Amino acid sequence: MKTDIFRYYIYLRLRSGGRLLKELGILRSSFLTALACLTATALYQTENQWAAPAICLLAIGCYHQTRKDKSFLQHLLAGRNTSAFFTKEYLLLSLPFVLLAALRSNWTIALCIPLPVCLIPHMKQIRFKRKPIRMSFLYAGNIEYIRMFRQAGWAYVLLATISLAGCIHGNMRIAKAGMLLWTLIQSGAYFHVPNPCMLMTFTRFRFFEELTWKSNAWNATVSALPFAAMLTGFGNPTEALTFVAPCLISGILYIQGMALWHWICRSEMGLLAAQIAVFIPLFAAGCFIPLFNLGGLALTGALSYIIYFQERWKH
Repeated sequence: MKTDIFRYYIYLRLRSGGRLLKELGILRSSFLTALACLTATALYQTENQWAAPAICLLAIGCYHQTRKDKSFLQHLLAGRNTSAFFTKEYLLLSLPFVLLAALRSNWTIALCIPLPVCLIPHMKQIRFKRKPIRMSFLYAGNIEYIRMFRQAGWAYVLLATISLAGCIHGNMRIAKAGMLLWTLIQSGAYFHVPNPCMLMTFTRFRFFEELTWKSNAWNATVSALPFAAMLTGFGNPTEALTFVAPCLISGILYIQGMALWHWICRSEMGLLAAQIAVFIPLFAAGCFIPLFNLGGLALTGALSYIIYFQERWKH
């Protein structure tokens, strides 16, 4: 009975994996397959023979710690111990790494990999207590931007650190590139199709427009201050001001345009196409030729009127 349940469980896993690949499409599935092949090739050619076992144990251990079906499987097995069930599954998952070690003639490693894998089901679950960091420096009303900053905050810290290192060594171009790249990352806050019903929370168009303008202008300015301080402190203040001011204005218009466009466009492909064809070129031109910012201002004004005339607010 227990063997039949395990066989059906593996069959269900394979079916769900095939359905996931079908939903991803041929292009994404081919990309993931190519990535897996490249990873296997890199592990095969690496000189460190313990790299594959370490990755195997780390991956299976993280999978065991984060899986959500433990209580379901315990109920399915009528309260019996699920350690043997998990051991069979983890041994199957470790087979590619065992074969990889065997192909490299590392028979000792190939035979030793299953031993710690059998101990993983007996590990106690590690629970991490994570307290959300308060971001009082961001505009509190824009939940989309705050969510983006929580997800991409590591990129902001990394860009700021690299920019600081470049400024210390006299290379101001790194800080300028970091500021431009962070502006592009900020637009990811609006790279999704929102629920149109969310607009109903604004009783008037003026409230919606004030929120988007204030939040985007404030957040873009606050996040650009470290880069501006680096350029001003380590370089020529006049040259830094002539770069930071147009770049900041162009960045605010770029983020505002994306914030408005993602309410109009109903597909992610349309968001990506407009970003590549219109918003990014206009942003790049506005950073170095300030007159192009007038075009960005006209574009955001046109998008505002499109949203207004769609009559999504109750008057």
